[in-house]
Amino acid sequence: QLDDVKVDVKGWKMNEGGSAVFVDKQEVWLSLGSGLFPRGFVQAMKELSVGSSARVAITASWIFSDRQLMTAAEEFLLEDDNALDSSPFFNPNVTYWAAMRSENQHLLGFPDLAEIGGTCGTVVYEVKLHDFHRVVHCVPDGGVQVKFLNYGIQEEYMSEVQDGDALDVEMQAWIVKDGFRESDENIIERRNDTLAVGEDELCRGLEMSLPKLSKGRKAIVRMEPMYCSGGQRSDLVLPHHVCVEVAINVTGLHHIHQLPLDDLWKRALTRKERGNVLQSNKSYTEAISMYEKSLKLIEKAEKQLKDTIARTSNKTETSSLQDKLDLRSHLEKSCDAIHEMFGNRVSAAEKKYSEDISMIMRELD
Repeated sequence: QLDDVKVDVKGWKMNEGGSAVFVDKQEVWLSLGSGLFPRGFVQAMKELSVGSSARVAITASWIFSDRQLMTAAEEFLLEDDNALDSSPFFNPNVTYWAAMRSENQHLLGFPDLAEIGGTCGTVVYEVKLHDFHRVVHCVPDGGVQVKFLNYGIQEEYMSEVQDGDALDVEMQAWIVKDGFRESDENIIERRNDTLAVGEDELCRGLEMSLPKLSKGRKAIVRMEPMYCSGGQRSDLVLPHHVCVEVAINVTGLHHIHQLPLDDLWKRALTRKERGNVLQSNKSYTEAISMYEKSLKLIEKAEKQLKDTIARTSNKTETSSLQDKLDLRSHLEKSCDAIHEMFGNRVSAAEKKYSEDISMIMRELD
């Protein structure tokens, strides 16, 4: 599966009045997954090898075979003019979008689908492929595709990252507009940060990429809108005409079982609260998923408690009174957290967790 291609491309429209060139560029990077190019053009690029050239002719009838083949600009123009996407990364350029709507033209200078289906008839491209970047992983979800490009990532590797882990990262993010890499704009300057897996604190595309990362590996993650049947505008993280690329270098990895006990309970409570919000919004599948994540953290906390008890029991002769008091305090907080989390709506499994920890506390008396 090709993603970025470096090409010479020339395109013109064939009609009764002759031909008119609408694009003529040398050695430009195109993002084939951006939704900005006719499907026939994308399919043809997958058949080329580096150094080869081809002439591609696309007819209107084939392009119009399914609405999913709409380009990004046309999809946008069919939507409500007042409905603008938002992103945790940046705010859309409203002025730019308004200009695009008023001009009603394709962002790249490629012809509109409506124009092709009306008077244009056939579009012809001459393309020479200079280079490409292959996608290593592609994770679709709703209206977003998350792609890992092959910058320092091998196809076969196992990530050590698990739900709840914390990653120390060096990261930088930029926009890829109109499918052309030459128009990149930084939206996150290079910086160090700590990202928590499964906390839903980031945009959905970046959340999806974290479990694929590994310590010591550099990754280029691309997030781009999907243009497919069933994709909802509300699912999109990104405006239609852009992709976001994030360069991530994982410098440190803190597994969930290495976190302090209080942090485990805090995360479990946070996920339970998010589950409640999702449930109230009738997003039942997502709510169940969030509740399951909360329960997994409870299991990890329970194991950590029992391990702590075992280590303390083995040091009965040498442990101080203060050590026992500190341990008792941790256990009390843990029990309170369980009861606060589930209240009167505990399931059988959740009730068992609470009873087990209460029993451990009684054994310390």
